[in-house]
Amino acid sequence: MGNNEASKYANGKYILLLNSDTISDFKVYEELIEYMESNKNIGVIGPKCIDELGVTQESFGYEFSISKEIFGKIFMSLYLENIPFVKSIKNKILYKNKPIEVDWVGGACALIRKDLWDKIGGLDSNFFFSYADMIDFCYQVRKLGYKCIYYPLVSIIHKGSRIVTRDLKTRIMGLKKGYLGCLYFLQKHKKSLFYIYLTKFIYILISLFKGILALFLIPFNKKFRDLSSSHLYVSFWLSKNFFSNNYKSI
Repeated sequence: MGNNEASKYANGKYILLLNSDTISDFKVYEELIEYMESNKNIGVIGPKCIDELGVTQESFGYEFSISKEIFGKIFMSLYLENIPFVKSIKNKILYKNKPIEVDWVGGACALIRKDLWDKIGGLDSNFFFSYADMIDFCYQVRKLGYKCIYYPLVSIIHKGSRIVTRDLKTRIMGLKKGYLGCLYFLQKHKKSLFYIYLTKFIYILISLFKGILALFLIPFNKKFRDLSSSHLYVSFWLSKNFFSNNYKSI
């Protein structure tokens, strides 16, 4: 993984994870560093991420649970946020006007103490192309007694969602890796086999629901064709591989 390789050459006090599809000002990092310097119990901190239209993205979250996965993967969906009711819920959840302690921050932009990074060993490469790598990393940071902080007083522009959904093949890979990453996280941290299978079954239902819903929306906007195809394909693919527990390389 590129971040892990690059970190070997870092000799400063902090590691900054920053995606290539971001736009930001150096003052953002100065403020994040200043806040961490004033709070020695913080291990990871991340700013607010917005897209090119100024819409706040989901760049922080809390402990994994099936109910949160259902809510997040339906109500936080990009193509459902145009529904006023859904958009209102999403905005209320994501709006914060001060730094708050969270369970994880996104990897698009995250400032991390170098000694913690080295102690944990960086990001687990088995989470390739999955946001669960930061969920896993922050989980380990919290186990070591440090806090993860979402800092919305500064922001960066992150164009990532547009890249992940640029074509059908990439969209399918993103969906598969997203689901597999979460399942691998559960497996890695010793959740029961029943809980993992239940989560996988929920993922199948979520993708089936979103695929059918998008199918009915195609007459209103052709972009829903790829969205429907990708979710229906991934729902079928998860069903086909339901009893496989190799979440690292399926």
